Amino acid sequence: MLSQVVPVATIEAFKRVCNQNNIKVILWPMEATKYEIVKKLIYTDIIDVDLPSKDKVTILEHTQIDQMVSITENESCVALSIDGLEQAIKFVDSKQLGQLQHLADKHLTPSPNIVHIANDLTKKICPGRRYLAYHWRNKTAEMACFFGHERHENECAWRRKEIRKFAEISAEAVTDLMKSEQIECIYLACPLWALEMVDILSKRIPRASIFTSGDILGSKKYKTLLDDYYKLSLVEQEICLRAAVFVASHDSSWSKFVVANREANGKTNYNIKTLVKLPHDLPPGLIR
Repeated sequence: MLSQVVPVATIEAFKRVCNQNNIKVILWPMEATKYEIVKKLIYTDIIDVDLPSKDKVTILEHTQIDQMVSITENESCVALSIDGLEQAIKFVDSKQLGQLQHLADKHLTPSPNIVHIANDLTKKICPGRRYLAYHWRNKTAEMACFFGHERHENECAWRRKEIRKFAEISAEAVTDLMKSEQIECIYLACPLWALEMVDILSKRIPRASIFTSGDILGSKKYKTLLDDYYKLSLVEQEICLRAAVFVASHDSSWSKFVVANREANGKTNYNIKTLVKLPHDLPPGLIR
């Protein structure tokens, strides 16, 4: 199905043509630091693709499409780092990007089951009225300070204080946005361990105007979604797609997927990083 949109080669076909001696690997600094580990654990051990060693790869700071052409025009096989594509290379302008997003969106069909569930659950969010959806996420808090908190308790204590400060600032920004957009209700898409944000929002808008997965999954029919984070995540993305306004969590692939879909359909989006101004005592990297 993918080959109907773009040319696609199987891994086996790739291995027949490309090997360590004729693959041009291009990395950006962030990916270069972990190249040898990724090369072994994924490409060598799992899919049996033999990539060149780090001393034979090309590392670029920034580049444009014309530079990429000159670097790769005589190469039979080229490998680009995925993260670097977004951060360091510009293939298209904003107009072309919109056209590509619209084309991709035409070929993306959500699961009928997810759509059916979202159809039911969105009826419970501010019934009959527009709502704003906010993806509240902080990567700092998750792996180190929730799942593995026993090993990082000293570090997590001060991180939680920073996150609490940022939560207050972002709640103020989001509720101000709701007022300017004349929207009364908010759907908070967040992990179940981050629901303290509801209390913070409640200081600014009525609790009855705030909706989370816990609020709309009360019936036995959908209660099991709370035991399946993956399925719940898909449902929450669908709910965010239908919002009048969406506020994305910065540097989150979850949010970026929602934004791309919404942009392809002409819907309004904001990034939390552009809505808030951090005080000097909070690190810039906190907005994630």
